Amino acid sequence: MGRASYTATPTPHNPGMFAPTWEKDLFAVLHSTEPTDYIAISRTHSRTAPHAHLFAAMLEEPLHFELGAGNPQAAREHDCCSAGPSPKTRQNR
Repeated sequence: MGRASYTATPTPHNPGMFAPTWEKDLFAVLHSTEPTDYIAISRTHSRTAPHAHLFAAMLEEPLHFELGAGNPQAAREHDCCSAGPSPKTRQNR
């Protein structure tokens, strides 16, 4: 008559033994709510693995919406992906 439904909870896959260091470091801070954790990984591995910066930035960016909801200055202070001078500085050139 009635079928029992069973849904398996997905288990997170840890990086393998031969995974790059940046991937292991990023996985270690995956559930962090501190943008500085992602910034540190980005800066540490940016020379050896430039794409690590991209992944760290993608995971860090949503945190700025949480931090900056009531305080835009806090969101700017934690920005690791600023692309150079501000627009005001560009106008003065």
